[in-house]
Amino acid sequence: MGIGAGRGENRVEEAAKTATHSPLLERSIEGAKRLLLNVVGSEDLSLMEAAEVVERVREATGNEDVDILYGVTYDERAQDELRVILIAAGFGESTVVPKPLRPVDFPTHADPYNFDIPAFIRYGDADYPPRKGN
Repeated sequence: MGIGAGRGENRVEEAAKTATHSPLLERSIEGAKRLLLNVVGSEDLSLMEAAEVVERVREATGNEDVDILYGVTYDERAQDELRVILIAAGFGESTVVPKPLRPVDFPTHADPYNFDIPAFIRYGDADYPPRKGN
């Protein structure tokens, strides 16, 4: 996850650069296969500026086929500031399918007073536990 901000004429470049080099990122976004972006600005933020931010962040991944989902939020408190919030994922994903877990066998003929086995397995369909001596 990265957060960046920019002000003034170069706010697009500054916001994209600070988001992609944010200290909150655990690693570089280079090689990411999926991006989630939110571009925040005041009413003067154009969709062209937002698209330019998205393109600059995409370039930082070095991946032409990155899957990007982005949104634009208007916030009057932003004034001339442009903020970018990004989440990058899909780094070196493995295509190996994990082995399914082995099913666990529960004994059904267990001692009714062995409390290591859950009651619903010990008693089966019976309403009450069997009494000793019967």
